[in-house]
Amino acid sequence: MTESRALGLTLITMGRESVRDLVEARVDLEQSIAKFAAERATAEDIAEIKKQHANMIPSSSIGHDFIAADLGFHTAIANACHNPVLARFFFEIRQPVRHWMEQKYRFDWGREHVAAEHEAIMDAIEAHDVDAAQSAMRTHIKKAGEKLVAAILEVHGKD
Repeated sequence: MTESRALGLTLITMGRESVRDLVEARVDLEQSIAKFAAERATAEDIAEIKKQHANMIPSSSIGHDFIAADLGFHTAIANACHNPVLARFFFEIRQPVRHWMEQKYRFDWGREHVAAEHEAIMDAIEAHDVDAAQSAMRTHIKKAGEKLVAAILEVHGKD
């Protein structure tokens, strides 16, 4: 089993601090990615981000299609930042992020606001508004992370 696969499989059972570390890292990483995407995204990049977002709408039921579209949305933004190092960092955490999404949707831990949060990110990137893109991404990842940590505490009873 690869190291990133092992990390993904153990994400939900790790201690609160380990999950919080992933949330913190993801907030900082994706905030930077959103910043550069807002600065550098081409018309083609924006079209791909919109396409991935649109894929989430018909896939509104909980399942692999929705998760793939959600992850595809974040991947399209990573590609739109036109920084191969940041895109590679995002690629490296994709498996634990996918596992995070699977757990969130499996237990219905906050899917209801994802489309609106994604729209705010997408609109800011399309407007090339760096501050709004960073803020929208930070809000989105922090909300998702808080719900994940709270759910882990509820399910596993960790302090």
